[in-house]
Parts: sequence; C-alpha cells; structure tokens
Amino acid sequence: MKKTLIITILLVSSFNCKKNQTTEIKEKFQEFPPKAMLIQATGGLRLRETPNINGNILVVIPNGSIIKTYGNVSQEETQQGKKGKWTRVKYLHYSGFVFSGFLSEKFDQKDFKPDIDILNQIANTLGFKIDLKYQIYLDSRYKKKYVKNFKIVKDLHYKEFRAITITPEINGCEFYGDSNCYNLILKNNSLIFHDINSDSIGMLQDIKDEKFTFLIEAGCGGGCDYSYNSTSHEFNTESEKFFRIENYKSITQCVNEIDMFTEDCIKCSKDFKYSNYSKIITQEIDLNRNVLKTDVKEIFDKK
Repeated sequence: MKKTLIITILLVSSFNCKKNQTTEIKEKFQEFPPKAMLIQATGGLRLRETPNINGNILVVIPNGSIIKTYGNVSQEETQQGKKGKWTRVKYLHYSGFVFSGFLSEKFDQKDFKPDIDILNQIANTLGFKIDLKYQIYLDSRYKKKYVKNFKIVKDLHYKEFRAITITPEINGCEFYGDSNCYNLILKNNSLIFHDINSDSIGMLQDIKDEKFTFLIEAGCGGGCDYSYNSTSHEFNTESEKFFRIENYKSITQCVNEIDMFTEDCIKCSKDFKYSNYSKIITQEIDLNRNVLKTDVKEIFDKK
C-alpha cells in the first residue's frame, strides 16, 4: 500500500513538473514562419528536448546541416561566447530546441559573386558547352569561397555513360555534412542529368554493379555519444533512375561517473547502459528528382 502511494505521488509530481515546464516554455515562446538556417558548430549542434543547456539531448545535428526554425524562446543568453536564443527546430523525426548562436542564414542571392559566370566556368572546365539555363535562385550552394578556375575532381566512364564531379573551390567541394560539388551525367555525350540548378547530390565516389554513387556524409561524437549521417545517390545505368539513401545512426553509452567532461552524459544504472538508434530512408527518384517510391526502416535498441 505504501509503495503504491509513493509511486502515485511520484507520477503526479512528475506530471505537474512537465506541465509547469511546458506552460513556462509556451509563455516565453515567440513563433515565426519557418525559416531555413545553416548550422555552424564544429562537432555538430545538440538538439535538446527543452530550451536550456541541461535539456535532454535528442540528437546531435551535423555541422553544415540545413534545418528549419519555427520560433525563439524570448530571453537572450550567452553560450560558449556566442549570444543567441533557444530556437525551436525540426530535424529528421525530431522536434526540439537548439541555441541560435550556432545558426546562420542559408545562402541568399545577394551573397553571390557577380564576377563568376557559373555556367561558363563549368563549360570551360568540361571543354564543351552544355545546353541548359543557369538559375541562381535554385542553386542553393554556399558561393563565398568560389574561385574563377573550376576543376574536375572525378570523371568516370561506364559503357555509353559518363559521370563528372566539378569543384568550384580550391580545396575540393566535399565537406562535413554538405557539398558544393556540381555533378553531371551524360549518355552518348548528351546531358541527361545535372544538379546545377538545385542542391548538390555530393561527390562522385565510384562505379559498382552498374551504378554511379554520389555521397555526402558527416559524423561527430563526444565522450559518450556518437552520430553519423550520410546521403548517397546511386544512379542505375540500366533503369536510368536514382536511388536516394539517407542513413542516420546515433549511439549513446552511459558513464560510471558524471564530471565536468561528461555533464551531458547519462550515468550507468540498471535502467540504462546504452541506446542505439538507426534510420534508413530509401527513395526511388527519376532524373528530375521526383520521388517515385519511399521505404523507411527504423531500429531502436536500448539496454
């Protein structure tokens, strides 16, 4: 009887605590229309369940990721020397808060360097002209580091197909969790696919099982957690269709003691040793990147 009473009191107390916490967040929350933002945080940015530094970590979002923000908790504060507010965001299947001091606005047309003609640069690099119209407002790449001499970084041939990756930067076009690469696929020397007027599909990796593979990947981890995210595009030369595969993994392990280096970790107990979450989204898409079919697999293992 006493045990039942104690459990009931704890449950009611926990419920009231969460209710009060939710009410407090709503009172401070300032909503605004969805806005695309770029994460600029070495090692990734922690997405927390509540808007404070001690909030439960839902996932670590890789540096360079683009997310949508939906509103701020009004009080400004300073974290790691950066001023900002706790901002509500959505990432994958998660919804929570990140600190806005590590966010910057997504590329705007005004940032474009007018002295660089993208289409002519690509044509000069290839050695032949390509029949398409460049539309800057559709090209979401970050262009501040562009140079005037683009280079081919990967060029693969298979039967009548040719796949090419071009870099507009000195140090390559593939970086943590994102890509500035321009990619083209030709068949019998005619252009059948490009990502020039859109976001990049990554960097060309290899040709295997009659498929060209392009990849973007990122991973980060601390003393007790690790996350990895990759997006690959596989072009099937038989069907002339793409398979877009997004692979996300998150591993959290407990620690025996909490100290200044493990304050974001979970202490080992009979209720928690580790958690392992993975999600794979596979989409069949056509050459215009229209989604034809989607398959989602999720695995969650906790001990």
